[in-house]
Amino acid sequence: MTIRILGISGSFRGRSGTTEAVSRALEGAASIDPEVETQLITLRGKTISPCLHCDACYRKRSLCILKDDFSEILDAMLKADGFIIGSPVYEMNYTPVLNALISRLRCTYLVYPGHFVRRVGAAIAVGGNRNGGQEMVLMNIQNFYNSNDIITCGGTFHSPGGACLYSPDGSYEGTMQDTKGLEASYSVGQRLAQTAALLKFGEAKYLEQGYNMIKTKGWYDVQS
Repeated sequence: MTIRILGISGSFRGRSGTTEAVSRALEGAASIDPEVETQLITLRGKTISPCLHCDACYRKRSLCILKDDFSEILDAMLKADGFIIGSPVYEMNYTPVLNALISRLRCTYLVYPGHFVRRVGAAIAVGGNRNGGQEMVLMNIQNFYNSNDIITCGGTFHSPGGACLYSPDGSYEGTMQDTKGLEASYSVGQRLAQTAALLKFGEAKYLEQGYNMIKTKGWYDVQS
């Protein structure tokens, strides 16, 4: 059974420490089994408008009516079993382009209610100071997961909320010096893939044996 892990880098830079950290996490995910497939999407150069709160998706029970690169990324997200989202720290938060992407995902629960319940997500943050807001970014990415039925996944004992990396000069080269942070990214990817596999195989086994405890009536009903 194939396990698909999607990595999303919210960095604006072409040569990006954040993208490298997400790539290391995907390497960790792929290392657990040949049936783990990984995909990396960088938001650099993508045109993604923020949600306008026009409520068209709500009224029509449709996907977002705005036409830009969001639809391509949503398609990849719908196919994935697990997500690794990484961002550099911008004013104690993730980047504006990542924020725009996240704001647009409201429409998915209207069209695909319950789709993300069995999915799992992990977070990575890169900051220009040792304590430069990385944990705030991790928490905000986790809040996104919690708001969309996605189970959050940390790393090892030393990276329980996800991987935090420190780039002394804010550059790619600086991030590459943080070997412990890159190791944490790798282990976060491993644990994420393992958790995604457990969830996917577990659901398949329950359904195969006729159990219904994972199917609660009315759980996914959209409230008017």
